[in-house]
Amino acid sequence: MARVFIFILSLSVAFPGFALNRFEALRWVDNQIPESVVLRHKELVAQLYATSGNQLIWYNDETIHGFEQLLEVLAIADLSDLFYKRLVRLKEARAAHRAMEYDIIATDTLLSYVSYTELSPDNGKAWYFGGRVPTFLPEPSDESRLLLIRAIKEARLTHYIRQYLAVSKEQQVLNAMLEKLLSSQFEYKRYVQDDALKRLGDRLNDKTALVERLAIVGVDTSKINPETETFDTETEHAVIQFQKLHGLKPDGIIGRKTMKWLNISIEERARILALNSERLRLWNLEQEDTMIVNVPDFRLRYWNNGETSFDTKVIVGRRSRKTPLINTNMNAVILNPTWNVPRKIMVKDIIPAIKRDETYIEKHQYEILADWVSEQTVDPDELNWQAIVPERFPYRFRQHSGPGNALGLYKFNTPNRNAIYLHDTPSKYLFDRETRAFSSGCIRVQNADKLATLLFDSRTSERMRKKVAEKDKVEKSNYVISLNKTIPVHIIYQTAWMESGLVQYRNDIYHYDRLNKSETFDQKIAKLSILDKLLSKQ
Repeated sequence: MARVFIFILSLSVAFPGFALNRFEALRWVDNQIPESVVLRHKELVAQLYATSGNQLIWYNDETIHGFEQLLEVLAIADLSDLFYKRLVRLKEARAAHRAMEYDIIATDTLLSYVSYTELSPDNGKAWYFGGRVPTFLPEPSDESRLLLIRAIKEARLTHYIRQYLAVSKEQQVLNAMLEKLLSSQFEYKRYVQDDALKRLGDRLNDKTALVERLAIVGVDTSKINPETETFDTETEHAVIQFQKLHGLKPDGIIGRKTMKWLNISIEERARILALNSERLRLWNLEQEDTMIVNVPDFRLRYWNNGETSFDTKVIVGRRSRKTPLINTNMNAVILNPTWNVPRKIMVKDIIPAIKRDETYIEKHQYEILADWVSEQTVDPDELNWQAIVPERFPYRFRQHSGPGNALGLYKFNTPNRNAIYLHDTPSKYLFDRETRAFSSGCIRVQNADKLATLLFDSRTSERMRKKVAEKDKVEKSNYVISLNKTIPVHIIYQTAWMESGLVQYRNDIYHYDRLNKSETFDQKIAKLSILDKLLSKQ
Protein backbone atom coordinates (compact mmCIF):
# COMPACT_ATOMS: atom_id res chain seq x y z
CA MET A 1 0.00 0.00 0.00
CA ALA A 2 2.86 2.37 0.79
CA ARG A 3 4.35 1.93 -2.70
CA VAL A 4 0.96 2.64 -4.32
CA PHE A 5 0.54 5.79 -2.20
CA ILE A 6 4.03 7.00 -3.21
CA PHE A 7 3.20 6.38 -6.89
CA ILE A 8 -0.12 8.30 -6.69
CA LEU A 9 1.54 11.13 -4.78
CA SER A 10 4.32 11.32 -7.41
CA LEU A 11 1.74 11.32 -10.17
CA SER A 12 -0.18 14.18 -8.59
CA VAL A 13 3.02 16.19 -8.16
CA ALA A 14 4.07 15.53 -11.77
CA PHE A 15 0.66 16.49 -13.17
CA PRO A 16 -1.31 19.00 -11.08
CA GLY A 17 -4.57 18.18 -12.85
CA PHE A 18 -4.73 14.62 -11.49
CA ALA A 19 -7.89 15.40 -9.54
CA LEU A 20 -9.98 15.85 -12.73
CA ASN A 21 -13.22 13.91 -12.73
CA ARG A 22 -12.50 10.23 -13.45
CA PHE A 23 -15.68 9.71 -15.45
CA GLU A 24 -15.06 12.76 -17.61
CA ALA A 25 -11.54 11.51 -18.37
CA LEU A 26 -12.82 8.07 -19.33
CA ARG A 27 -15.58 9.55 -21.49
CA TRP A 28 -13.07 11.76 -23.27
CA VAL A 29 -10.91 8.72 -24.08
CA ASP A 30 -13.96 6.82 -25.40
CA ASN A 31 -14.79 9.68 -27.74
CA GLN A 32 -11.33 9.61 -29.35
CA ILE A 33 -11.16 5.99 -30.48
CA PRO A 34 -13.36 3.60 -32.50
CA GLU A 35 -15.73 1.35 -30.54
CA SER A 36 -13.91 -1.69 -31.93
CA VAL A 37 -10.74 -0.78 -29.99
CA VAL A 38 -10.66 -2.20 -26.47
CA LEU A 39 -8.00 -0.50 -24.36
CA ARG A 40 -6.12 -2.78 -21.95
CA HIS A 41 -5.19 -0.01 -19.48
CA LYS A 42 -8.08 2.43 -19.94
CA GLU A 43 -8.07 3.86 -16.41
CA LEU A 44 -4.37 4.65 -16.47
CA VAL A 45 -4.55 6.02 -20.03
CA ALA A 46 -7.38 8.35 -18.98
CA GLN A 47 -5.37 9.55 -16.00
CA LEU A 48 -2.33 10.25 -18.15
CA TYR A 49 -4.26 12.42 -20.61
CA ALA A 50 -6.38 14.14 -17.94
CA THR A 51 -3.29 15.23 -16.04
CA SER A 52 -1.54 16.52 -19.15
CA GLY A 53 -4.43 18.55 -20.50
CA ASN A 54 -5.33 15.96 -23.17
CA GLN A 55 -2.26 16.90 -25.17
CA LEU A 56 -0.62 14.67 -27.77
CA ILE A 57 2.16 12.46 -26.44
CA TRP A 58 3.28 10.92 -29.74
CA TYR A 59 4.22 14.01 -31.72
CA ASN A 60 7.84 13.13 -32.55
CA ASP A 61 8.58 11.06 -35.68
CA GLU A 62 11.64 9.49 -34.05
CA THR A 63 9.56 8.40 -31.06
CA ILE A 64 6.89 6.90 -33.31
CA HIS A 65 9.43 5.05 -35.47
CA GLY A 66 11.32 3.73 -32.42
CA PHE A 67 8.21 2.30 -30.81
CA GLU A 68 6.75 0.87 -34.00
CA GLN A 69 10.08 -0.81 -34.69
CA LEU A 70 9.87 -2.61 -31.34
CA LEU A 71 6.31 -3.70 -32.11
CA GLU A 72 7.40 -4.89 -35.56
CA VAL A 73 10.03 -7.14 -33.98
CA LEU A 74 7.33 -8.84 -31.90
CA ALA A 75 4.96 -9.03 -34.87
CA ILE A 76 7.60 -10.52 -37.18
CA ALA A 77 8.72 -12.92 -34.45
CA ASP A 78 5.08 -14.08 -34.49
CA LEU A 79 4.91 -14.04 -30.71
CA SER A 80 1.91 -11.84 -30.00
CA ASP A 81 -1.53 -11.35 -31.50
CA LEU A 82 -2.07 -8.28 -29.32
CA PHE A 83 1.00 -6.38 -30.46
CA TYR A 84 0.53 -7.38 -34.10
CA LYS A 85 -3.07 -6.13 -34.15
CA ARG A 86 -2.10 -2.95 -32.32
CA LEU A 87 0.71 -2.28 -34.80
CA VAL A 88 -1.77 -2.63 -37.69
CA ARG A 89 -4.18 -0.26 -35.92
CA LEU A 90 -1.43 2.29 -35.38
CA LYS A 91 -0.27 2.20 -38.99
CA GLU A 92 -3.85 2.52 -40.22
CA ALA A 93 -4.51 5.48 -37.93
CA ARG A 94 -1.28 7.13 -39.04
CA ALA A 95 -2.10 6.58 -42.72
CA ALA A 96 -5.53 8.19 -42.17
CA HIS A 97 -4.01 11.09 -40.16
CA ARG A 98 -6.12 10.29 -37.08
CA ALA A 99 -3.61 11.78 -34.65
CA MET A 100 -5.47 11.52 -31.34
CA GLU A 101 -6.69 8.00 -32.07
CA TYR A 102 -3.09 7.03 -32.84
CA ASP A 103 -1.89 8.74 -29.66
CA ILE A 104 -4.26 6.99 -27.28
CA ILE A 105 -3.83 3.54 -28.82
CA ALA A 106 -0.02 3.97 -28.82
CA THR A 107 -0.06 5.00 -25.15
CA ASP A 108 -2.21 2.02 -24.15
CA THR A 109 0.01 -0.30 -26.22
CA LEU A 110 3.13 1.14 -24.63
CA LEU A 111 1.79 0.30 -21.18
CA SER A 112 1.25 -3.31 -22.30
CA TYR A 113 4.73 -3.37 -23.82
CA VAL A 114 6.29 -2.14 -20.56
CA SER A 115 4.46 -4.94 -18.75
CA TYR A 116 5.77 -7.40 -21.37
CA THR A 117 9.38 -6.34 -20.79
CA GLU A 118 8.94 -6.72 -17.03
CA LEU A 119 7.44 -10.20 -17.28
CA SER A 120 9.68 -11.62 -20.03
CA PRO A 121 12.65 -12.66 -17.81
CA ASP A 122 10.36 -14.97 -15.80
CA ASN A 123 7.84 -15.95 -18.48
CA GLY A 124 9.91 -15.74 -21.66
CA LYS A 125 10.81 -19.43 -21.86
CA ALA A 126 7.12 -20.27 -22.10
CA TRP A 127 6.62 -17.55 -24.73
CA TYR A 128 9.71 -17.86 -26.93
CA PHE A 129 9.88 -21.64 -27.28
CA GLY A 130 6.51 -22.65 -28.69
CA GLY A 131 4.15 -20.36 -26.76
CA ARG A 132 2.72 -16.89 -27.25
CA VAL A 133 2.66 -13.65 -25.30
CA PRO A 134 -0.81 -13.45 -23.68
CA THR A 135 -3.34 -10.97 -25.03
CA PHE A 136 -4.06 -9.58 -21.58
CA LEU A 137 -1.04 -8.35 -19.64
CA PRO A 138 -1.25 -6.84 -16.15
CA GLU A 139 -0.61 -3.20 -15.33
CA PRO A 140 3.09 -2.25 -15.31
CA SER A 141 4.71 -1.96 -11.91
CA ASP A 142 4.50 1.31 -9.97
CA GLU A 143 8.18 2.00 -10.60
CA SER A 144 7.81 1.50 -14.36
CA ARG A 145 4.74 3.73 -14.50
CA LEU A 146 6.58 6.48 -12.69
CA LEU A 147 9.55 6.22 -15.07
CA LEU A 148 7.20 6.45 -18.04
CA ILE A 149 5.33 9.44 -16.60
CA ARG A 150 8.58 11.27 -16.02
CA ALA A 151 9.70 10.51 -19.57
CA ILE A 152 6.44 11.96 -20.94
CA LYS A 153 6.57 15.03 -18.66
CA GLU A 154 10.19 15.78 -19.57
CA ALA A 155 9.64 15.14 -23.31
CA ARG A 156 12.14 12.25 -23.19
CA LEU A 157 9.91 9.49 -24.52
CA THR A 158 12.26 8.78 -27.44
CA HIS A 159 15.17 8.23 -25.04
CA TYR A 160 12.94 6.09 -22.79
CA ILE A 161 11.94 3.79 -25.66
CA ARG A 162 15.47 3.47 -27.01
CA GLN A 163 17.25 2.94 -23.69
CA TYR A 164 14.72 1.30 -21.40
CA LEU A 165 12.68 -1.06 -23.57
CA ALA A 166 15.43 -2.64 -25.70
CA VAL A 167 17.26 -4.53 -22.99
CA SER A 168 20.72 -5.04 -24.44
CA LYS A 169 23.15 -3.80 -27.07
CA GLU A 170 23.01 -7.23 -28.70
CA GLN A 171 19.25 -6.90 -29.10
CA GLN A 172 19.53 -3.42 -30.55
CA VAL A 173 22.12 -4.62 -33.08
CA LEU A 174 19.94 -7.58 -34.14
CA ASN A 175 16.95 -5.26 -34.51
CA ALA A 176 19.01 -2.96 -36.72
CA MET A 177 20.05 -5.95 -38.88
CA LEU A 178 16.40 -6.99 -39.07
CA GLU A 179 15.38 -3.56 -40.35
CA LYS A 180 18.20 -3.65 -42.90
CA LEU A 181 17.13 -7.09 -44.10
CA LEU A 182 13.52 -6.01 -44.57
CA SER A 183 14.56 -2.92 -46.51
CA SER A 184 16.56 -5.01 -49.00
CA GLN A 185 15.93 -4.11 -52.61
CA PHE A 186 16.75 -7.61 -53.92
CA GLU A 187 13.99 -9.55 -55.63
CA TYR A 188 15.32 -12.54 -53.72
CA LYS A 189 13.75 -15.08 -56.01
CA ARG A 190 14.21 -18.77 -55.34
CA TYR A 191 17.63 -20.06 -56.39
CA VAL A 192 17.30 -23.35 -58.28
CA GLN A 193 20.13 -25.52 -59.54
CA ASP A 194 19.80 -28.31 -62.03
CA ASP A 195 22.14 -30.82 -60.33
CA ALA A 196 22.44 -32.17 -56.80
CA LEU A 197 25.84 -30.53 -56.21
CA LYS A 198 27.68 -27.50 -57.54
CA ARG A 199 31.40 -27.02 -57.03
CA LEU A 200 34.41 -25.14 -58.40
CA GLY A 201 34.45 -25.24 -62.21
CA ASP A 202 30.77 -26.17 -62.66
CA ARG A 203 28.25 -24.17 -64.67
CA LEU A 204 25.75 -22.11 -62.64
CA ASN A 205 22.34 -21.68 -64.23
CA ASP A 206 21.38 -18.52 -62.27
CA LYS A 207 24.49 -16.93 -60.84
CA THR A 208 22.82 -13.54 -60.26
CA ALA A 209 20.25 -15.08 -57.90
CA LEU A 210 23.02 -16.95 -56.09
CA VAL A 211 25.08 -13.78 -55.61
CA GLU A 212 22.04 -11.93 -54.25
CA ARG A 213 21.38 -14.70 -51.74
CA LEU A 214 24.99 -14.69 -50.60
CA ALA A 215 25.04 -10.91 -50.26
CA ILE A 216 21.82 -10.65 -48.25
CA VAL A 217 23.49 -12.18 -45.18
CA GLY A 218 26.56 -9.95 -45.42
CA VAL A 219 28.89 -12.12 -47.49
CA ASP A 220 31.33 -10.04 -49.56
CA THR A 221 30.40 -10.66 -53.20
CA SER A 222 32.16 -7.62 -54.67
CA LYS A 223 34.77 -9.72 -56.49
CA ILE A 224 32.24 -12.05 -58.15
CA ASN A 225 31.29 -11.43 -61.75
CA PRO A 226 27.57 -12.40 -61.91
CA GLU A 227 27.55 -12.13 -65.71
CA THR A 228 29.56 -15.33 -66.14
CA GLU A 229 28.06 -18.78 -65.60
CA THR A 230 31.19 -20.30 -64.08
CA PHE A 231 31.53 -21.43 -60.47
CA ASP A 232 34.87 -19.65 -60.11
CA THR A 233 37.28 -19.18 -57.20
CA GLU A 234 35.64 -15.92 -56.08
CA THR A 235 32.26 -17.64 -55.91
CA GLU A 236 33.75 -20.56 -53.98
CA HIS A 237 35.25 -18.18 -51.39
CA ALA A 238 31.86 -16.49 -50.96
CA VAL A 239 30.09 -19.85 -50.56
CA ILE A 240 32.59 -20.87 -47.89
CA GLN A 241 31.91 -17.67 -45.97
CA PHE A 242 28.15 -18.29 -46.30
CA GLN A 243 28.60 -21.83 -44.96
CA LYS A 244 30.57 -20.58 -41.96
CA LEU A 245 27.79 -18.12 -41.12
CA HIS A 246 25.35 -21.04 -41.00
CA GLY A 247 27.46 -23.57 -39.09
CA LEU A 248 27.93 -25.77 -42.17
CA LYS A 249 31.01 -27.65 -43.30
CA PRO A 250 33.00 -24.94 -45.17
CA ASP A 251 33.84 -27.01 -48.24
CA GLY A 252 32.70 -24.50 -50.87
CA ILE A 253 30.30 -27.04 -52.40
CA ILE A 254 26.64 -26.15 -52.87
CA GLY A 255 24.86 -29.24 -51.63
CA ARG A 256 21.54 -29.99 -49.97
CA LYS A 257 22.28 -28.25 -46.64
CA THR A 258 23.73 -25.15 -48.27
CA MET A 259 20.78 -25.00 -50.67
CA LYS A 260 18.36 -25.10 -47.77
CA TRP A 261 19.85 -21.95 -46.27
CA LEU A 262 20.21 -20.25 -49.66
CA ASN A 263 16.49 -20.67 -50.33
CA ILE A 264 15.13 -19.37 -47.03
CA SER A 265 12.94 -16.38 -47.81
CA ILE A 266 13.66 -12.90 -46.51
CA GLU A 267 10.47 -13.08 -44.43
CA GLU A 268 11.57 -16.34 -42.77
CA ARG A 269 15.07 -14.98 -42.08
CA ALA A 270 13.43 -11.89 -40.60
CA ARG A 271 11.27 -14.08 -38.35
CA ILE A 272 14.32 -16.01 -37.13
CA LEU A 273 16.14 -12.73 -36.40
CA ALA A 274 13.16 -11.20 -34.61
CA LEU A 275 12.46 -14.29 -32.51
CA ASN A 276 16.07 -14.57 -31.43
CA SER A 277 16.20 -10.85 -30.68
CA GLU A 278 13.38 -11.30 -28.17
CA ARG A 279 15.06 -14.39 -26.70
CA LEU A 280 17.97 -12.18 -25.69
CA ARG A 281 15.71 -10.84 -22.94
CA LEU A 282 16.19 -14.20 -21.17
CA TRP A 283 19.94 -14.50 -20.97
CA ASN A 284 22.45 -12.60 -18.88
CA LEU A 285 25.26 -12.51 -21.44
CA GLU A 286 27.63 -10.15 -19.65
CA GLN A 287 30.99 -11.41 -20.83
CA GLU A 288 33.10 -10.31 -17.88
CA ASP A 289 33.27 -13.69 -16.17
CA THR A 290 30.85 -16.29 -17.48
CA MET A 291 30.47 -19.55 -19.37
CA ILE A 292 27.88 -19.82 -22.15
CA VAL A 293 26.70 -22.95 -23.94
CA ASN A 294 24.59 -22.21 -27.01
CA VAL A 295 22.78 -25.46 -27.74
CA PRO A 296 22.10 -25.03 -31.51
CA ASP A 297 25.71 -23.89 -32.03
CA PHE A 298 27.10 -26.97 -30.20
CA ARG A 299 29.68 -24.66 -28.64
CA LEU A 300 30.92 -23.55 -25.24
CA ARG A 301 32.61 -20.21 -24.65
CA TYR A 302 34.23 -19.11 -21.40
CA TRP A 303 34.97 -15.47 -20.73
CA ASN A 304 37.40 -14.66 -17.91
CA ASN A 305 38.06 -11.03 -17.00
CA GLY A 306 36.28 -9.91 -20.14
CA GLU A 307 38.39 -12.00 -22.54
CA THR A 308 37.65 -15.29 -24.27
CA SER A 309 39.68 -17.87 -22.35
CA PHE A 310 38.19 -21.03 -23.82
CA ASP A 311 36.15 -21.86 -26.91
CA THR A 312 35.30 -25.44 -27.81
CA LYS A 313 32.79 -27.84 -29.32
CA VAL A 314 30.17 -29.57 -27.19
CA ILE A 315 27.68 -32.41 -27.56
CA VAL A 316 24.14 -31.66 -26.36
CA GLY A 317 20.96 -33.63 -25.78
CA ARG A 318 19.22 -35.31 -28.67
CA ARG A 319 15.75 -34.17 -29.65
CA SER A 320 14.01 -36.80 -27.52
CA ARG A 321 16.11 -35.77 -24.46
CA LYS A 322 16.63 -32.07 -24.87
CA THR A 323 19.26 -30.17 -22.91
CA PRO A 324 17.25 -27.80 -20.69
CA LEU A 325 17.84 -24.06 -20.86
CA ILE A 326 19.05 -23.03 -17.43
CA ASN A 327 21.20 -20.56 -15.54
CA THR A 328 23.43 -22.17 -12.95
CA ASN A 329 26.91 -21.90 -11.41
CA MET A 330 29.99 -24.09 -11.64
CA ASN A 331 31.46 -24.65 -8.19
CA ALA A 332 33.86 -27.59 -8.57
CA VAL A 333 35.69 -29.97 -10.89
CA ILE A 334 35.54 -33.68 -10.06
CA LEU A 335 38.50 -35.74 -11.22
CA ASN A 336 37.86 -39.25 -12.44
CA PRO A 337 34.20 -39.33 -11.40
CA THR A 338 31.96 -42.32 -10.94
CA TRP A 339 28.57 -42.06 -12.64
CA ASN A 340 25.32 -42.48 -10.78
CA VAL A 341 23.09 -43.40 -13.69
CA PRO A 342 19.86 -41.35 -13.87
CA ARG A 343 16.77 -43.48 -13.62
CA LYS A 344 15.49 -42.43 -17.06
CA ILE A 345 18.69 -43.63 -18.74
CA MET A 346 18.66 -46.82 -16.66
CA VAL A 347 15.08 -47.62 -17.71
CA LYS A 348 15.26 -46.61 -21.37
CA ASP A 349 18.85 -47.54 -22.27
CA ILE A 350 20.79 -49.73 -19.88
CA ILE A 351 18.28 -52.41 -18.86
CA PRO A 352 17.14 -52.98 -22.50
CA ALA A 353 20.84 -53.28 -23.45
CA ILE A 354 21.40 -55.88 -20.71
CA LYS A 355 18.38 -57.85 -21.93
CA ARG A 356 20.09 -58.05 -25.33
CA ASP A 357 23.55 -58.83 -23.89
CA GLU A 358 23.99 -59.80 -20.24
CA THR A 359 27.74 -59.16 -20.46
CA TYR A 360 26.90 -55.47 -20.95
CA ILE A 361 27.31 -54.79 -17.20
CA GLU A 362 30.82 -56.19 -17.08
CA LYS A 363 31.86 -54.57 -20.38
CA HIS A 364 30.86 -51.13 -19.19
CA GLN A 365 32.00 -51.48 -15.58
CA TYR A 366 28.59 -51.01 -13.92
CA GLU A 367 27.66 -52.10 -10.43
CA ILE A 368 24.15 -52.45 -9.02
CA LEU A 369 23.28 -50.90 -5.65
CA ALA A 370 20.33 -51.79 -3.46
CA ASP A 371 18.69 -48.34 -3.62
CA TRP A 372 19.40 -44.64 -4.12
CA VAL A 373 20.84 -44.14 -0.62
CA SER A 374 22.52 -47.48 0.01
CA GLU A 375 26.05 -48.64 -0.84
CA GLN A 376 25.04 -52.31 -0.60
CA THR A 377 25.73 -54.06 -3.90
CA VAL A 378 23.51 -56.54 -5.72
CA ASP A 379 24.90 -59.48 -7.72
CA PRO A 380 23.64 -59.05 -11.33
CA ASP A 381 23.96 -62.81 -11.95
CA GLU A 382 21.20 -63.41 -9.40
CA LEU A 383 18.68 -61.34 -11.37
CA ASN A 384 16.42 -62.74 -14.09
CA TRP A 385 16.98 -59.97 -16.62
CA GLN A 386 14.53 -61.28 -19.21
CA ALA A 387 11.69 -61.13 -16.67
CA ILE A 388 12.55 -57.66 -15.38
CA VAL A 389 10.21 -54.78 -16.23
CA PRO A 390 12.53 -51.75 -16.54
CA GLU A 391 10.01 -49.28 -15.07
CA ARG A 392 9.70 -51.43 -11.92
CA PHE A 393 13.41 -52.07 -11.40
CA PRO A 394 14.02 -51.36 -7.67
CA TYR A 395 17.80 -50.90 -7.77
CA ARG A 396 20.19 -48.31 -9.15
CA PHE A 397 23.28 -48.41 -11.38
CA ARG A 398 26.65 -46.83 -10.86
CA GLN A 399 29.51 -46.89 -13.34
CA HIS A 400 33.08 -47.22 -12.04
CA SER A 401 35.51 -44.41 -12.68
CA GLY A 402 38.14 -44.67 -15.38
CA PRO A 403 38.76 -43.80 -19.04
CA GLY A 404 35.68 -45.76 -20.17
CA ASN A 405 33.31 -43.99 -17.79
CA ALA A 406 30.51 -42.11 -19.56
CA LEU A 407 31.64 -38.90 -17.83
CA GLY A 408 35.23 -39.37 -18.91
CA LEU A 409 37.92 -38.12 -16.54
CA TYR A 410 36.35 -34.76 -15.62
CA LYS A 411 32.97 -33.66 -14.36
CA PHE A 412 32.29 -29.92 -14.07
CA ASN A 413 29.81 -29.60 -11.24
CA THR A 414 26.85 -27.27 -11.82
CA PRO A 415 24.18 -27.93 -9.14
CA ASN A 416 20.65 -27.57 -10.51
CA ARG A 417 17.31 -29.33 -10.16
CA ASN A 418 17.61 -30.80 -13.68
CA ALA A 419 20.84 -32.64 -12.75
CA ILE A 420 22.50 -31.21 -15.86
CA TYR A 421 26.26 -30.77 -15.84
CA LEU A 422 29.25 -30.50 -18.15
CA HIS A 423 31.65 -33.42 -18.46
CA ASP A 424 34.32 -35.18 -20.46
CA THR A 425 33.52 -38.19 -22.68
CA PRO A 426 35.38 -41.25 -23.97
CA SER A 427 33.57 -40.92 -27.33
CA LYS A 428 35.86 -38.23 -28.77
CA TYR A 429 35.02 -39.11 -32.38
CA LEU A 430 31.54 -37.55 -32.02
CA PHE A 431 33.08 -34.06 -31.90
CA ASP A 432 33.95 -34.45 -35.59
CA ARG A 433 30.26 -34.53 -36.51
CA GLU A 434 28.64 -31.37 -37.90
CA THR A 435 25.45 -31.90 -35.87
CA ARG A 436 26.21 -32.96 -32.31
CA ALA A 437 22.94 -33.77 -30.51
CA PHE A 438 23.66 -37.21 -29.07
CA SER A 439 23.54 -36.99 -25.26
CA SER A 440 20.72 -37.64 -22.79
CA GLY A 441 20.66 -33.98 -21.75
CA CYS A 442 24.05 -33.30 -20.16
CA ILE A 443 26.78 -31.47 -22.06
CA ARG A 444 29.93 -33.26 -23.22
CA VAL A 445 32.92 -30.94 -23.58
CA GLN A 446 35.70 -31.33 -26.11
CA ASN A 447 39.19 -30.78 -24.64
CA ALA A 448 37.79 -31.14 -21.13
CA ASP A 449 41.33 -31.60 -19.80
CA LYS A 450 42.31 -28.16 -21.11
CA LEU A 451 39.27 -26.55 -19.52
CA ALA A 452 40.05 -28.25 -16.21
CA THR A 453 43.66 -27.10 -16.33
CA LEU A 454 42.52 -23.56 -17.07
CA LEU A 455 40.16 -23.61 -14.10
CA PHE A 456 42.82 -25.09 -11.83
CA ASP A 457 45.23 -22.32 -12.81
CA SER A 458 42.77 -19.48 -12.34
CA ARG A 459 40.21 -20.71 -9.80
CA THR A 460 41.95 -22.87 -7.23
CA SER A 461 44.44 -22.15 -4.49
CA GLU A 462 48.17 -22.87 -4.79
CA ARG A 463 47.80 -25.58 -2.17
CA MET A 464 45.07 -27.29 -4.19
CA ARG A 465 47.08 -27.07 -7.42
CA LYS A 466 49.98 -28.82 -5.74
CA LYS A 467 47.65 -31.56 -4.49
CA VAL A 468 46.36 -32.12 -7.99
CA ALA A 469 49.89 -32.30 -9.37
CA GLU A 470 50.89 -34.86 -6.75
CA LYS A 471 47.99 -37.28 -7.35
CA ASP A 472 47.29 -39.63 -10.22
CA LYS A 473 43.74 -38.78 -11.31
CA VAL A 474 43.33 -42.14 -13.07
CA GLU A 475 43.63 -43.98 -9.77
CA LYS A 476 41.83 -41.46 -7.58
CA SER A 477 38.02 -41.59 -7.82
CA ASN A 478 35.80 -38.60 -7.15
CA TYR A 479 38.57 -36.24 -6.17
CA VAL A 480 36.74 -32.91 -5.82
CA ILE A 481 38.54 -29.67 -6.64
CA SER A 482 36.47 -26.79 -5.29
CA LEU A 483 36.73 -23.48 -7.13
CA ASN A 484 37.58 -20.40 -5.11
CA LYS A 485 34.89 -18.47 -6.94
CA THR A 486 31.90 -19.92 -8.76
CA ILE A 487 31.44 -19.34 -12.50
CA PRO A 488 28.01 -18.37 -13.89
CA VAL A 489 26.98 -20.91 -16.52
CA HIS A 490 24.20 -20.07 -19.00
CA ILE A 491 22.74 -22.76 -21.24
CA ILE A 492 20.96 -20.83 -23.97
CA TYR A 493 19.19 -21.42 -27.28
CA GLN A 494 19.94 -18.88 -30.00
CA THR A 495 19.53 -19.86 -33.64
CA ALA A 496 20.67 -16.37 -34.68
CA TRP A 497 23.08 -13.91 -33.06
CA MET A 498 25.65 -11.26 -33.91
CA GLU A 499 29.34 -12.15 -34.06
CA SER A 500 32.14 -10.02 -35.50
CA GLY A 501 29.66 -7.74 -37.22
CA LEU A 502 27.70 -10.49 -39.02
CA VAL A 503 24.64 -12.54 -38.11
CA GLN A 504 25.29 -16.19 -37.42
CA TYR A 505 22.46 -18.65 -38.16
CA ARG A 506 22.10 -22.22 -36.93
CA ASN A 507 19.71 -25.11 -37.48
CA ASP A 508 16.75 -25.27 -35.11
CA ILE A 509 17.64 -28.70 -33.72
CA TYR A 510 14.76 -28.84 -31.22
CA HIS A 511 12.19 -27.23 -33.60
CA TYR A 512 11.56 -24.40 -31.14
CA ASP A 513 11.59 -21.82 -33.95
CA ARG A 514 9.07 -23.84 -35.89
CA LEU A 515 6.70 -24.06 -32.94
CA ASN A 516 6.49 -20.26 -32.74
CA LYS A 517 5.34 -19.85 -36.34
CA SER A 518 1.57 -19.50 -36.77
CA GLU A 519 -0.39 -20.54 -39.87
CA THR A 520 -1.21 -16.88 -40.55
CA PHE A 521 2.39 -15.63 -40.47
CA ASP A 522 2.63 -14.98 -44.22
CA GLN A 523 -0.65 -13.04 -44.23
CA LYS A 524 0.51 -10.93 -41.28
CA ILE A 525 3.76 -9.99 -42.99
CA ALA A 526 1.89 -9.18 -46.21
CA LYS A 527 -0.50 -6.90 -44.32
CA LEU A 528 2.34 -4.99 -42.65
CA SER A 529 4.14 -4.68 -45.98
CA ILE A 530 1.06 -3.14 -47.64
CA LEU A 531 0.68 -0.61 -44.81
CA ASP A 532 4.37 0.30 -44.96
CA LYS A 533 4.16 0.94 -48.71
CA LEU A 534 1.09 3.11 -48.16
CA LEU A 535 2.83 5.16 -45.48
CA SER A 536 5.98 5.55 -47.56
CA LYS A 537 3.98 7.34 -50.26
CA GLN A 538 2.73 10.01 -47.86
